[in-house]
Amino acid sequence: MWLHWATVLTQQSNVLVADFGIRDSRTSLAGVPGELTPYTLQFAVEAHERFTERVFPAIAGEALAQLAESIGRPAPDIPPLAQGALYEQLERADDRVALSEADGTWRQESARDKEFLRGARETLRLGVEAVEAGRPDRLIELHGSLTRAVRDYSRRG
Repeated sequence: MWLHWATVLTQQSNVLVADFGIRDSRTSLAGVPGELTPYTLQFAVEAHERFTERVFPAIAGEALAQLAESIGRPAPDIPPLAQGALYEQLERADDRVALSEADGTWRQESARDKEFLRGARETLRLGVEAVEAGRPDRLIELHGSLTRAVRDYSRRG
């Protein structure tokens, strides 16, 4: 379990950095790095949506269930995430001000994505330490921490 999740979370961290990097990149010969356009923001929003559709459910579902199983607890129920709010805001952005507001919302959401992933990676690191130290009580604490983080993330926005 630990090796699998170390690999998955490391890969997803790398993907997230690359995916979110599109927003501040130069996307055309005529453009400048970081130029705010509907095109660059659309790609950034799509990266966030991929995170909420693939990465978060993997952590909230499979990873949390495996951690719960390792300590003899049932997997917690996690409410599904609301999807598409950023797309809707982007579609309504018909001027520079609205586009800038959508960019601000995306930046807040992407910061939450990164923070959630960092927290999951830290839980994994601490879990490996607890296993190596023979501290199953610490795994129970980590299960509680990860459950709270997953629930908090799922209630966002």
